[in-house]
Amino acid sequence: MPIMADVPTVTCVRCNKTFECFCDDQAHGCAANIVDGSIYGHYGSAVADLMLLTIDPKHLLLIPKNGVICDVCITALDEQGAFISQRMRDAFGATV
Repeated sequence: MPIMADVPTVTCVRCNKTFECFCDDQAHGCAANIVDGSIYGHYGSAVADLMLLTIDPKHLLLIPKNGVICDVCITALDEQGAFISQRMRDAFGATV
C-alpha cells in the first residue's frame, strides 16, 4: 500500500525504507533506535520490542551511529552475528 503524503513517516537509517508512523518516530516494523553502538527496541518492532542489542565493535563501521532501524535490518544484522549481547528491558528501560 502506498504511503499517503500527509501521513508522518520514519525511514530506516540502514536500508532507507520508509514506514508510516503510529507515533513520533515509531512504525510497525520500524521501531528501534540505534544509539552509540546499541539498538533499543520499542513497541512496533516485532523482533526487538523491549530489547537492548549491543553491536559488536567490528560491525559498527557498517551501521549508522544513530537513527531508527527496521526489523528487516535488525534480523539481517543478527544473522550476520553483529550483536555481542541481547538483553530484555522493562517498560521503563531498565535491563532485566
